[in-house]
Amino acid sequence: MKNHKAAGIFFVMLALFLMMAGTGLCEEKEGYNYISVEEFKSRLDAGDHENGKMAIVTTQTEEEYATGYIEAAYPTFARPLIFPWHYSKLDPFMEMVKDTDEDIIIICPRGHSGAERPFDYFEKNGIAKERMLLLKDGQEAFNMAYPDYVTYPN
Repeated sequence: MKNHKAAGIFFVMLALFLMMAGTGLCEEKEGYNYISVEEFKSRLDAGDHENGKMAIVTTQTEEEYATGYIEAAYPTFARPLIFPWHYSKLDPFMEMVKDTDEDIIIICPRGHSGAERPFDYFEKNGIAKERMLLLKDGQEAFNMAYPDYVTYPN
């Protein structure tokens, strides 16, 4: 039963990813910095998180988080980032990293507004944009590419 559920989630995510790729939604936006899932995995393998070279934040909702997350990522459950109280959920992470020189990897489900809005918010609050990287194509792409690196709740 557990394998069927995981396989079902995988195929749904694969279908969503392919639909996004076909519509051109995976394009990088000017003004933002990106990191590919491959480069991100390499940095995880190199121990950049443990060595203080990289901090990771995710804006996934609780429901999205339940479909898989990167254990090293700080969960904010901040999405949809419309109202001020949504953004306030980013503040504890921002306080943790603002006086460091760590790169900040921002993860959302598909690498778009759920990552762009925190990027803008952090920049507005004094974090240099050169430090911030959006995970290109988001958590869903990472889940598909490297499922062994993802934590899947029961």
